[in-house]
Amino acid sequence: GRGPKAMAPPTTSAAVLALMKDLSRARGDEDWERVADVLVAIRGLDMDVKLLQQTQIGKSVRPLRKAEDKRAQELATALIQSWRELSQRESQTGTSEAAAASRPAKQEEEKQEERKPHVVKIRLPKADPADVVESSAAAAAVYTTELPPLRTKSREVLRNTLSVDHKGGPLHSLAEEVEAAMHNWASEQDDPKCYQIKFRQLASNLKKNVPLRRRVVLGDVPPADLVVMTKEMLADENKNAERMRSEQAMRDQLSLDYSKRPEVRARKYAACGIDKVTSMEPCRKCGSKNVNNYERQTRSADEPMTQFYQCLDCEHQWRG
Repeated sequence: GRGPKAMAPPTTSAAVLALMKDLSRARGDEDWERVADVLVAIRGLDMDVKLLQQTQIGKSVRPLRKAEDKRAQELATALIQSWRELSQRESQTGTSEAAAASRPAKQEEEKQEERKPHVVKIRLPKADPADVVESSAAAAAVYTTELPPLRTKSREVLRNTLSVDHKGGPLHSLAEEVEAAMHNWASEQDDPKCYQIKFRQLASNLKKNVPLRRRVVLGDVPPADLVVMTKEMLADENKNAERMRSEQAMRDQLSLDYSKRPEVRARKYAACGIDKVTSMEPCRKCGSKNVNNYERQTRSADEPMTQFYQCLDCEHQWRG
């Protein structure tokens, strides 16, 4: 039979958060065998309502009830149901009794976390769910040691960038989801440098574009949508307005230069019935000798043709 439950060490929030990160990463990689292993490990934790509320683990497990893998669906459904029953039992026994029972464990947990963080490490890919050991490394080390240095650094920078002005807990899972989505997107591109280019683009714009950063943190912009956004979509409104003004000024300048080109003027004069273009005399306004001269029949056929002049520098026009 099983030993007394009191002999098992109390479950800490650090252990739950570590498993949540492992679960998030397995979901991003679509490694359903690993997802199932993590869910079994979560099922073996000694949970209470306070720990469920503190870690918000239900938000990570609940979407897996509709996962593509049947075993993951069943495990997630069973976990959510067991937590719902746990909540009902604790509410029936009274919140005051539950709070008094959890206070010593909470104080011990805080002392342990001050001395050294505790995480739960699962042996992957085919781990025995019961084989859960303590690790003295930080929670992020469970994952970052398995990644190339470039991806590890990218996750760290993204986490720091997303955490600016964020008053909640650390955004490890969100940073990992963004980086995993970025890695998946880059693997489908032809350019091997697109991962680094996209990373610099995201890091820079998320730092400058406060509204976009908040929408990402709140979940309004999923990581998969974030990584396919163009630089114009990532930039803030002021930057976009400045870019539009610059582009409009360039278009205006090109339009002016285009109208002054000799071949364009020749086509325009021909369309207007101008017979010839010659340089006759300097401009009466600016003195430039870059002057177009043409003649047209403006009166009756037996009258002389009228001479027209236009300066190509100042665009002053006159007739002779």
